[in-house]
Amino acid sequence: MKVIPIWDRVIVKVHKEEEKPVKGLIIPGANEKKSRYEVISISKCPRNDSVAVNFPFKVGDFVHVDRPYGPEITEDGVKYIILRAEDIIAYEPQTGSGQS
Repeated sequence: MKVIPIWDRVIVKVHKEEEKPVKGLIIPGANEKKSRYEVISISKCPRNDSVAVNFPFKVGDFVHVDRPYGPEITEDGVKYIILRAEDIIAYEPQTGSGQS
């Protein structure tokens, strides 16, 4: 990916898969629109106060967003959204990440 997010931004793409609960997790309103996104790129830039941004998720994890809002970019025919970290309401660690 040629675009790199800064500050508290995360680049995600819609994860297209059959609608079903993940490990029994039911998110109200999830059937109304897609809320699951794959993390493609995470900012590593410090914030204005020079404190590094540490996210609990990493590239390859899936995040859930209540209302996806942010600039959309297209690269090689794939649409991506640049989100603020504060818009992410939950995440699913990728298999083998050691987190539960």
